[in-house]
This record gives sequence, C-alpha cells and structure tokens, in this order.
Amino acid sequence: MDIGSGLGIDSFIAMHYAGPKGKVIGLDISKGEVKHAQERATARGLDMRFVCADMESIPLPDDMLDVVISNGAFCLAPNKEKAFKEIYRVLKPGGRLAIATSTVKMDLKAGVHWPICMRMFIHQDKLVPICKEIGYVDVSVDDTNSLMQYDIPIEEEGKLVPSGENGQLIDES
Repeated sequence: MDIGSGLGIDSFIAMHYAGPKGKVIGLDISKGEVKHAQERATARGLDMRFVCADMESIPLPDDMLDVVISNGAFCLAPNKEKAFKEIYRVLKPGGRLAIATSTVKMDLKAGVHWPICMRMFIHQDKLVPICKEIGYVDVSVDDTNSLMQYDIPIEEEGKLVPSGENGQLIDES
C-alpha cells in the first residue's frame, strides 16, 4: 500500500517491484487524485486499485499487507500515533513500513506563527518510541540525506522573527 498516493507515481514504481503477481493499493484523502491515479493505472493496463480514505482509518481487514510505503504524506496526518497504529493493524506479522516524512528536531518556539504544515510535523525524537510502543520492531530513523535542514545558530536564536508578509524574516536586534 502506498499511503498518500496522490497521482500514483510511487504506486507505479511499487507495482514494478511487486511484479506480475503482486498487488498495489494506493490510498489518498483526495477524491480527485484517486480518480486520476485510477484512470492512469487503467490506461496502462495495470491491475492496481486506488481508494479514497484517511490513513487514520484504513478500510482494509487486519493483517492484509506485506509492505506499506508513504512518501511525504505522513507529515500531514493530524494524529501520527493513530496513523501508525492503523498501519500496524493492516500489516501482516513481519510486514514492513517505510516512510519519508518531514520532522522537526527542536521544539517550535511559542509566539511565532509557524505555517500549519510545520505545526503538524512530529518531533524526530518521538518517532521511535511511538512505533516501538505500538509493536514495531527494528525501527530506525535515517536522516543522513536530509536536504531540507535548517538550524538557527545558538548565538542568533531569537533575533529573527517572521515579518508576517510573504514569510520574510526581520531582524529585531
């Protein structure tokens, strides 16, 4: 299953690796993208199914899937723990989960109007404990190729604040 499948790009790649006997299900919350992805799969003659649903309530029976992937959609799940539990429920024992998601490495400062997407990012240090408590094993976080990393130097921390216009920063020192 490809969670947050959108137009199906990663689902089509997964279908290639699943082989002729494999099955891939794409799940997305957007009806329009699910419809478009299904049309693309049908036009290609691929036996794939795209469904409109929320990752916090997957419409599949327990222990059904061998692999779940998600590329970029997981960071926008309002309740990460509920989403991880739901994925765990539909995975077969020994199944695998691989997600690419944005996280934060420091607590977001109060009083700053952070974009909604950043307020929904999970603190990186919370991922492993949440997953292990649910029952996942061999949990690891790989951030060795993190291109979207921004660290505020300690000596400058607190000097820059959003201007409120076009996301520009102003210096308050």
